[in-house]
Amino acid sequence: MITLRLRISPKFRFFLCLFLLILNIALLTCSIYIYNNPIKIVETKILLKTNYISEKTEVDIEHEKIKAVKKAPKSTERLDIAGWIPDWGIYSGIKTLEEQYETFDSISPVYYFINPDGSLKHVVSDKNKEKINKSIKDKNILLIPTIQDFDSNNLGQMLETKEKIFIHNDQIIEQIKKYQFDGIDLDYESIKLADKDKFFFMLEDLSKKIKQINKKLVFTVLPKWGNEISYESLPQTRKVQDWKRISDLVDEMRIMTYELFGGNTIIGPIGPISWLELNIQYAIYIGVPREKIVLGVHTYSYDWTERDIVDKIDFKNFFHDPEKTKNLPIGVALFNTDIMKIKKNYKFTEIFNEEWGESIGRYTFRGVNRVVVFPTERSFEMRKELAAEYGIKGIAYWKIGDESGMKL
Repeated sequence: MITLRLRISPKFRFFLCLFLLILNIALLTCSIYIYNNPIKIVETKILLKTNYISEKTEVDIEHEKIKAVKKAPKSTERLDIAGWIPDWGIYSGIKTLEEQYETFDSISPVYYFINPDGSLKHVVSDKNKEKINKSIKDKNILLIPTIQDFDSNNLGQMLETKEKIFIHNDQIIEQIKKYQFDGIDLDYESIKLADKDKFFFMLEDLSKKIKQINKKLVFTVLPKWGNEISYESLPQTRKVQDWKRISDLVDEMRIMTYELFGGNTIIGPIGPISWLELNIQYAIYIGVPREKIVLGVHTYSYDWTERDIVDKIDFKNFFHDPEKTKNLPIGVALFNTDIMKIKKNYKFTEIFNEEWGESIGRYTFRGVNRVVVFPTERSFEMRKELAAEYGIKGIAYWKIGDESGMKL
């Protein structure tokens, strides 16, 4: 065995000991630091983000939210029932009013149009106004006349200046006081988008003035069933008519839920139940108080020569195809008086369409097959029930008159 011996000098031994001492001190210092400051383990998580691609459009998404609006049932007996009387149907309207006065809580005869200078154009004589007053005297029926306008240029001229707006509003107040009306109904059916601010200035001013005399302000709006919908008729008016903003200024908001199909279209419902419901749901969805919502109900019919009949209605993408009625005669508006004459004089078959809540009748006139879509008493009951299911204020008939005994 060979033994190796290392010879270490005293100087080297000194430095080695010093190094080991310093190393021990350093290790001790690190141990103390780590004890007082534990190591924090930072855990990094990589999150995988998943992007979902939906085929739903903005219209689809809004439609689902609107359809989710809940019902708030009340009795049909608690509904307010209103009726419009057009200026061209005063006598038949008075007749219905006298025969069925127990039905109505308020009536709105069309007494005025508007002039470009802001003044009111009287379209019913004082004599006929007196007849209406007599027919509702002591019957607890409110008289809330209607002012109508269908011309956006005419309305735009009235809204041009504050002076004209004040003439318009002050004359309304003057008429309410003079004839002791219970309020006024504005039925302005065509408004330019450029006039929106002026329109609301007019409505805000009128609202203040009517409140000061403790009368009611009613506004009648075009039907709407979504903000994302592309409306083919009067799109500017629908944009101007912000239902929530209007409802904040009025006591009652009436919706013209009729004329979905008309004289220039294929055969279809005038105001189908599902569409009426969608209008109610939309109003509630955007914040219109239920107690201010009044559903428009049509009493008129359409009589067409035979043509296509609508099958399924897509309310989210609703439009009329003019090619389907090209070169066809325009459908004729009728009332129940006319329907009764047709039933009496022609071989008439009819079936009630539950989905529409309207009847479909067929007959032949001078060798031409014709189709008529018309409301019945059952139609009216269905619309009252719908209004009651959602707890809204009530319904308003366009129009009253020419029912031939049909109960409203």
